[in-house]
Amino acid sequence: MKTWLSLFFWCTFFAAMIIMFMSVGWLLITVGLGLIGVIILHIIAVNRTLNRALFLWKWVLLTSLTFLAFSLARTDFDDVNQYTGLSTLIHFFDEKQSKFVDDVNFSFFFAIAMIIATMAIDIHLLVRSKRPPAVPVNNDFV
Repeated sequence: MKTWLSLFFWCTFFAAMIIMFMSVGWLLITVGLGLIGVIILHIIAVNRTLNRALFLWKWVLLTSLTFLAFSLARTDFDDVNQYTGLSTLIHFFDEKQSKFVDDVNFSFFFAIAMIIATMAIDIHLLVRSKRPPAVPVNNDFV
């Protein structure tokens, strides 16, 4: 299970990073340093959880998916137009589709929610992976 979970995490992580670099713009350049901290937190939290506390596997799946959703919904812009990671990915696979989108307000707030959720889950994983799971009390042998 650890191998599949690790493979899922790294596949979603690299897919998210590729999508982010495909849709690079002024916003990613300006908030890049803060995002590097989030990426480091994400890697450390999941690696510690996979090595110490595999019972938190559902949280690893959730944080991987929220980070991927963040990269897909992340709004960016160039000098003229705005676009998201999803619109850039669709444009990459279908050249006829436009990369640029008109209204990105909803995806901006969704991306903010996803990155906050990713950070909260990663902090939760760091705190919970320090100690082993609670052992249930068995009073049958008292």
